[in-house]
Amino acid sequence: LGVFAVFFYPHLHKLFAERGWQLLILVMLIRPISQVFPRFTWLRYVMMLRKELGIIAWALLLAHGLGFFLQMGISPFAIFTDASYWNFKEMMAWGIIGAIVCIPLVATSNLFSMKIFGGTWKWIQRLSYVLFISGGIHVILLKPRDMIETIVPMLIWIVLWILAQSKVVIWKAK
Repeated sequence: LGVFAVFFYPHLHKLFAERGWQLLILVMLIRPISQVFPRFTWLRYVMMLRKELGIIAWALLLAHGLGFFLQMGISPFAIFTDASYWNFKEMMAWGIIGAIVCIPLVATSNLFSMKIFGGTWKWIQRLSYVLFISGGIHVILLKPRDMIETIVPMLIWIVLWILAQSKVVIWKAK
């Protein structure tokens, strides 16, 4: 419910963005770290909360977007009528892509959807990769001086993801 504070304090949208991005990084790193380093058994508990953490990240990022539009006095629906928001050399377009991708992710982050979609459900949830990459580009374009803070976690994720997909295990469980 704290996310609704953005309607009363739209200037907090930057705080929501930072916390949402940090949580998204955590959510994206949990699985590949646990696959590559299975000895980190404590990650099993975090893995069980991954879906919920992803939904919290979504709520924070949604609050960021709404807060931005409220603070700027712009209708969120302007993205559908004003082509200037879709300039991919600017950060706004990448944020919008992330917001759009969040819709099917959040809508299907439940057991009911898992049962309905079956094996397709995992493919839908892989849209989180698009969210993570577009979010990273959004942050890099917004704060180019702090680029290293965004690129490092993204590169770590890419390396861990490749290792996990290749079934590389670095530190086996006992």
